[in-house]
Amino acid sequence: MNRREALFSMGAFIAGVPAIAKSVEAKEIRGFPVEITLSEDSVPRHVRVGGELRVFKDEIDRKTLTAIIDRLIPSDDHGPSASEASCLEFIDDQLATAYGSSDALYLKEPLKPENEEEIMGSPQFIATPRERYEIGLKALQAYVQKTDGAPSPPFRLIASTKS
Repeated sequence: MNRREALFSMGAFIAGVPAIAKSVEAKEIRGFPVEITLSEDSVPRHVRVGGELRVFKDEIDRKTLTAIIDRLIPSDDHGPSASEASCLEFIDDQLATAYGSSDALYLKEPLKPENEEEIMGSPQFIATPRERYEIGLKALQAYVQKTDGAPSPPFRLIASTKS
């Protein structure tokens, strides 16, 4: 193939692209069940900075979760720590909405509990995300109390290594 034939072939291909693209256009979906649309609670919102927390009202829970998230994302030369970046407020906002109460999930006991693991692969959660956070924080605080005898949040175990 010489240069002239190659240019002619390329021109013919490029001319045909709009016709191909027209036939591949996305179509609007109609007639879907209304209950699968996004509810107001599932639409992302800006993090509410400052003000009273709605889920983590207990000071020990707030301090414990702050220590955990700051351990995962500490402050450094590249940016703020998780708590400085309002991660605590973000988690609190999420757990205060429909996500935190698992409004979109099926949370009833299985009809035949003996088949649950076979069908689901593992036991399903019955607790909501909010309840799992609360249970986890209390379990961590109880563990620290038992192992260290420390009545306060587990700063020694999970605080930043910069100390």
